Amino acid sequence: MEKFSSLDHVVGNITEEEKNEIFEKRKKMFETTDIEGLKKIEREKTPEEKEVLLEINEATNKLRQKYGLEDFTIPEGNMHIIRKNEWASQGETAVALPDLECVLIHEPERKIHFSKTAFHEMVHMKSYNAVQKLTDCNEITAYRSGLMIFPRSQEKMKSAPGGGNLDYFRDMNEAVTEELARRYVMSQIDNPLYRDDFSETRQLREIARQNEMKAFLDEEVFSLYNVPGTDEIHAEKFGYKNFRTALYQIRKTIAEKYPEKFKSSEEVLDVFARAMFTGHMFELSNLMEETFGKGTMRAIGTP
Repeated sequence: MEKFSSLDHVVGNITEEEKNEIFEKRKKMFETTDIEGLKKIEREKTPEEKEVLLEINEATNKLRQKYGLEDFTIPEGNMHIIRKNEWASQGETAVALPDLECVLIHEPERKIHFSKTAFHEMVHMKSYNAVQKLTDCNEITAYRSGLMIFPRSQEKMKSAPGGGNLDYFRDMNEAVTEELARRYVMSQIDNPLYRDDFSETRQLREIARQNEMKAFLDEEVFSLYNVPGTDEIHAEKFGYKNFRTALYQIRKTIAEKYPEKFKSSEEVLDVFARAMFTGHMFELSNLMEETFGKGTMRAIGTP
């Protein structure tokens, strides 16, 4: 059985008829690839990019299967590559938009960059997603996105420190998602799709090693490439390093405390990923509070 939108659940004081309308609206949105305005700023995907998306759909569906979920395949028409000169979001290379059932990706320099970014955003789309009817108004807004949780009232939602909307566990959600993307990219070294990308990276890494260019030898760098027409080297790194470092320390502590249950910190990552995909937080919350003390999840989740 396949899903037909990224939406899993609707919560709040809402009738079954209203719920059905929301699900039907999201289903229609999922089936619509011609979103107003996007055609003007996106470019066509290459045959290789389409192949990348097929492989990533398969890999992310295997993750869903691992955590007991049905497949959810996102058509390549719902993944939009935005031309470089049209990309408006500074500091971001992509954004998942569950409400519109699509992903926007900044035009990539290399296939391996596209693969990593598309994998990350597909995980967001394929993780547990729920919307809510706010308790103090009739507005329908996000309630859950993976591990990320939003307040139940409009008043509370707009109470984030420094302004903006409040949410919980955003950092952890991004850390787990990027760790899964890192795991995927590092498993693709022998994939013919990325042979040229990895070959160029190996060659430039050797040059960097010989010239003691330490910035290009950072373990976070997964791609090195020459800017066309120049000798300039650019590096592409995995993201959210600070969040992932904190997550690794948590995973390491748990693995060391419960060696009979976890053979490595990688197995602990599965507890986080299972909660992110299924929406069930009980196992993760118990594990965190048994390891670090009561109130840990609240402390970690609050901005």
